[in-house]
Amino acid sequence: MKAGGRGLACLALIGVSIAAVALLYPTMPPTVPIHWNARGEIDGFAPKAAGAFFLPVIMVVTHLIFLLITRVAGGGQDAGKFRPAMETMELAAQGFLLWTGAAVFMAAFRINVPMPKWIFCGVGALLAVLGSSLPGIRRNGLVGIRTPWTLQSDEVWRKTHELARLTMLAGGTVVFLAALGGMGFGLLMVLVLASVLIPAVWSYIFSQKITDKAGN
Repeated sequence: MKAGGRGLACLALIGVSIAAVALLYPTMPPTVPIHWNARGEIDGFAPKAAGAFFLPVIMVVTHLIFLLITRVAGGGQDAGKFRPAMETMELAAQGFLLWTGAAVFMAAFRINVPMPKWIFCGVGALLAVLGSSLPGIRRNGLVGIRTPWTLQSDEVWRKTHELARLTMLAGGTVVFLAALGGMGFGLLMVLVLASVLIPAVWSYIFSQKITDKAGN
């Protein structure tokens, strides 16, 4: 999908959320579930206005944040790669928000949703898409894997994000499949954290290797 197409797709997802609220709000119950515990049991409710309108509001805010980051962090960089990567990341984030919101709407109408499985399937897909976009992000202080070592070196940044593409793509795929298979909350969280933390730790190792090479 071209860069402009991804941007329009993000706006389309926001439009879908607004249309869903307009269509479903009149028939929603007075209170709607908004929180589930790790066992998938509903343990929090909110008035339907808060529960219904939160989704389009947070999606609009997310869109504005991505626009701001792209404008600020993309200054002086290769916009031909940076902007498409950011638009892909936003598309993944907006898709995840809409996916989560769909579960809230279904639960409001007493449709049983296996929430942990639902959420972690979304998280797995989100991780995979975010990871695939990371190599397009050039060194900046706002987005990406920002460790003291990646922020000091373009080479460490590049190597770290190439590794992150592999770990997050693989980790996201495993999380998605494991969630479908019914893996527990704790193990799924370990997989999610590992896919992100491994490249962060390796950024230090990459930095040391470059330092040692420069000293020889």
